Amino acid sequence: MGFRLANVRGRAALVRGEDVHDLEALSGGRLGPDPMEAIAHGDALHELDGRLDDHEPTAALAAGWLGPPV
Repeated sequence: MGFRLANVRGRAALVRGEDVHDLEALSGGRLGPDPMEAIAHGDALHELDGRLDDHEPTAALAAGWLGPPV
């Protein structure tokens, strides 16, 4: 299964269902918050997506939080 990268309130995030995982927090700072920079790290995104079950979501996705696609 592939990951879902999103621009959530201007920050890169992985989304699973209605759960939002801030990419910078999820990666321990290895990846920054910029959605455009995040797309260059496909391998790391796949790795992080595989570990989402081990992490609490940052937030639940709310209406109006999604920014323009990258």
